[in-house]
Amino acid sequence: MLISTEGEYMKNQEKRYYPDFKSSILLFFLHVIIIFAVTFAAAIILGAVLGAGGAGDPDQIGKQVQNIIKSNQVYLSMLAVVASALVLTLITIKSREVKLSKFLFKNTEKISGKLMGLIAITAPALALFAGKFQKIIFGPDISNPDLFKAFRGNTAIIFALIMAPIFEEIIFRGIILDGILSNNTVPVAFITATLMFSISHGTLAQLLPTFLAGLFFAFIYYKTRCLILAIFTHFAYNLIPIIGVQLTDFEEIAETSSGDIYVMVISLIILAAGLFGLKKIFEDRNLNSTAT
Repeated sequence: MLISTEGEYMKNQEKRYYPDFKSSILLFFLHVIIIFAVTFAAAIILGAVLGAGGAGDPDQIGKQVQNIIKSNQVYLSMLAVVASALVLTLITIKSREVKLSKFLFKNTEKISGKLMGLIAITAPALALFAGKFQKIIFGPDISNPDLFKAFRGNTAIIFALIMAPIFEEIIFRGIILDGILSNNTVPVAFITATLMFSISHGTLAQLLPTFLAGLFFAFIYYKTRCLILAIFTHFAYNLIPIIGVQLTDFEEIAETSSGDIYVMVISLIILAAGLFGLKKIFEDRNLNSTAT
């Protein structure tokens, strides 16, 4: 009976910690395939509709399809991320044999007003620092006008502040990071999962900011194993860039100025203070857990 119980325990441990490193890589490639598949399917459908409507020769139809997809980039991104998150979540909860509610809402008891307040200060500071640092180091050439235009308007706000934080955190922290953490060292898990997160955004303009953001999201998830807190952190980070896009012109954001250095320094000070405060909270929690 004891052998059977121990065997069951080991079996449950393996399932609970799906995916391992190899499976995480495969899930990431599946995510990329789904992203491309959604865009490809949209292009095929649009081409067929325009062709049936007599829109012109194949070259003209191709250009029209390209323009429509570019102007609706946010909608396609939203659809693709949701589709990928649903597929990867179904695979994960089936492999772990856990309920969806337990997967999404585990460790919510670790949420506190003090912790959320510090995250609400630290995440925007990181967003400001990353944006200004990239602009100063790489100059205006790194900026992407098409990406800037895509994230203007109400739909872009919904995607950046609601859809992306929820579904990207499910994929990259709740599934991929969680799996790699259980089978590898923390640095390996952080770097691997964050690189996947950064690469998945697909633009050079987002590479550095998303990598720094991904490390911070990973830190919060690692310390709490709470997906809801990771989602809130992602939301707080996206708040500053999306407000900036709505309120300023592309030229104003792309060009560097002396004010950028001051903003970068101030945001770095706030970021350091926020990280110190978060470190203290997590240390106090560990001490309390040990005492208990």
